[in-house]
Amino acid sequence: GKLRLTRTGNTLSYFTSQNDSPFFQFRGKIEALNDRADVKEIRLIAQMFQKGQVQVVWKSLSIKAEKITGEALQTVAVDVAALDQQREKLTGRFHHDFTKNAPTKGFDLRSETPAWNADDGGWKISATGHRDWFATGFHTQTQIEGDFDLSVNFDMLKVPPHDNGDLSAVYFQVELPGDRYDQISALYENSNGAQSVRGHLATRNATGQREYSALGMVPLKDITGLRICRYGRRLTILAKSKEHKTELFIAEKDVSDGPLPPFFTRFMVHTRGEGLETVVLLKSLDFRAEKITTVDERAKPVPPLKTMPIRPKPSNSLFDALRNLFR
Repeated sequence: GKLRLTRTGNTLSYFTSQNDSPFFQFRGKIEALNDRADVKEIRLIAQMFQKGQVQVVWKSLSIKAEKITGEALQTVAVDVAALDQQREKLTGRFHHDFTKNAPTKGFDLRSETPAWNADDGGWKISATGHRDWFATGFHTQTQIEGDFDLSVNFDMLKVPPHDNGDLSAVYFQVELPGDRYDQISALYENSNGAQSVRGHLATRNATGQREYSALGMVPLKDITGLRICRYGRRLTILAKSKEHKTELFIAEKDVSDGPLPPFFTRFMVHTRGEGLETVVLLKSLDFRAEKITTVDERAKPVPPLKTMPIRPKPSNSLFDALRNLFR
């Protein structure tokens, strides 16, 4: 079937059509504001009023108006192979294989993050649900400058059954300093078996409060990795899955081209649902950039001397030296 909404002046009318019929039947109208339909105000929703289940396959969407603007008009032309080639040209690298090596001091751990165990085959990071928002994981102490290409590889070991909006989530996140402090996440979510990866944007408004919005979402099962890359001012989010041979495009956004300071790159595991536990096996982390400085390479201040140096005796002047010759 088909659904249709039209707005003429302040009147919003709605129509339906059965199967593939080009003829619509008028269903009703309401008075509405003669204002623009902003981002996220046009939605496709499947809803149930009583217990049960409904499945909808949305085949197409057509929007016509006097004026349309927004990122939806931009053509998405992401060539993963081309991104891979650009990554190989980046000379800065920070790589860690958690299947073989424990985290170094370049990883700043969040509260309650489990320790690395050599017998686990990676870094087993678990997160138990709290009443308030809580996550385990780490920040990296890396200064990342210029173009960058960041990726993490992992397996989901345990996802508990959820209900009432509970979920398990994995965040791979960067925060770009600026007036708004854009916080961008490649976010995997599993709620009642419904799995997806989406781009998630958080910005600070004039009062300093966070405002959240979605950049894009793709249903995806058996996830094995997340990737965030920025070339120029274009940031791209990709994801890997056992179901697909190549990485999948999730979202794009124009961002600032400033550096990522230490602690502004994060990997986090989160569980919504008090007492529930999510377990992730982090296998590796690979950061590429034009320039990467790790905590071990940053310049350290010169330590103060334990004792003050002895003040040297003043040397004789030339006149004193000549006078001494005749003494």
